[in-house]
Amino acid sequence: MSGESRKLRKEDLREDEFLEWLMKAVEYVRARYPIFLGGLIAVVLIIVGADQVIKSQARGREKAAAEMGRVLMMEDSGDRAEARRAMQDIIEEYAGTPAAGQMMIMLANRHSSAGEYDTARQLYERYLRQYGDTPMLVFAARSGLAAILEAQGQPEQAALEYLAIEQKYPGSLQAALALWEAAQCYGRMGQMQQRHELLDRLMREYDHLPLSGRARAALAMEQGSNVQRTQ
Repeated sequence: MSGESRKLRKEDLREDEFLEWLMKAVEYVRARYPIFLGGLIAVVLIIVGADQVIKSQARGREKAAAEMGRVLMMEDSGDRAEARRAMQDIIEEYAGTPAAGQMMIMLANRHSSAGEYDTARQLYERYLRQYGDTPMLVFAARSGLAAILEAQGQPEQAALEYLAIEQKYPGSLQAALALWEAAQCYGRMGQMQQRHELLDRLMREYDHLPLSGRARAALAMEQGSNVQRTQ
């Protein structure tokens, strides 16, 4: 009997991890789909793949996963106000489940995009307090807080937060994204030397990721412009 319990716990863990990957992928592609060809198609495929997740969940988590899928469909059909209400319902009704934590990040993102920074900050911080055990979602919460700093006129503090995130996840996709965002902050402040140093690091240290190519292109374009101005 104890062996069966251990097996179930391992299966639940794998299901939770897959759910976390699912929501991470949806958010990542939606936020950055111009980087990738066929980004919108990827979102559709990810949402369709949620059906496989739903089938593998235990009863309570199955309902939460189904609600997550319903929220995504609402958003894709343009019913954003109702989607927000549904996200809040999942956060409260399924508190403690992976779905609730993932919805908390998604809802915080929506409030941030709408300029509702205080509400967004509260949700990011709440996630870190209550659910802060999944690296990609911790990254999403911390980078969301950094983005709020920048939006509220604190780009230098935002850049420092992005650099702290990069140090926390060295060599990872999260680190590369944070480094890119820090470079963007310095660029907006007109601190081009710091920006170019970060782009150069991104190009050299993360050459296995697509962002390395974007860093190389940005660096070449900006340095080329500087040469033309001095001629």
